[in-house]
Amino acid sequence: MPGWARLAPGLGVCFAIAVVALLFGRAMPLVGAPLFAIAIGVVIANTLRDTIRLSTLKIGDIAKLCLKTGIVVLGASLDLSDIAHTGGNSLLFLAITVTAGLVTALVLGRAMGIDWRIRCLIGMGTTICGASAIAALAPVIRAKAEEIAYAVTVVFFFNMIAVFLFPALGHLFHLTDTGFGIWTGTAVNDTSAVVAAGFAFSDDAGAVATVVKLTRTTLIIPLVIGFGLALPWLDSGPHRRVRCRWRGGSMIRFLSSSCCS
Repeated sequence: MPGWARLAPGLGVCFAIAVVALLFGRAMPLVGAPLFAIAIGVVIANTLRDTIRLSTLKIGDIAKLCLKTGIVVLGASLDLSDIAHTGGNSLLFLAITVTAGLVTALVLGRAMGIDWRIRCLIGMGTTICGASAIAALAPVIRAKAEEIAYAVTVVFFFNMIAVFLFPALGHLFHLTDTGFGIWTGTAVNDTSAVVAAGFAFSDDAGAVATVVKLTRTTLIIPLVIGFGLALPWLDSGPHRRVRCRWRGGSMIRFLSSSCCS
């Protein structure tokens, strides 16, 4: 059976959810279709998982494929000068917020007695791009599986809150499309959550939020290198020297894979 045929049942379910969400979104535009789609998906996943054999529908693979395709289609619909203008104008704001977020995570986490690896992972995941940033940093600082899982769970928990809360706050404070897009692209962690929250507010806000978020994602490489170089100061344990030698190879592999992709 061709690969696309194996995805067809799951695509059918996703398409049906999208149609219903669009209808509800048109009826209640302040809520928006993306939020209805998420709510319907949560209900189905928790009530009909066995009935429709959800595990066989490859919804996770479909979600990744659709997200990547959507970003490509969005990029094709945007003018390059607009992308450069929006991304360039947000760089200073991104630098300030990323620095503030990392410092807060490291300092506040230390005051709360949280392990330094978890602080680094949560700080990176919160300020850059969620699970992708956590996955990039984890091998550099030799994070354990349970530490990675904890950080990812924390980030996705606040992602879900942001997807529902941000559009409501945007309308409450009468933000413009551009203002809301920059705020969402800067403050929300994961790309999928940024897309959902942005387009729940408006199409223009979603486009701005996506461009800002992708600009923010480019900061992964310098920050991973920075954490690697700061490892001797972050890790005061007895195996620090071993970790420092191993770190260089990990960063080289990460940079190589980033360039290839």
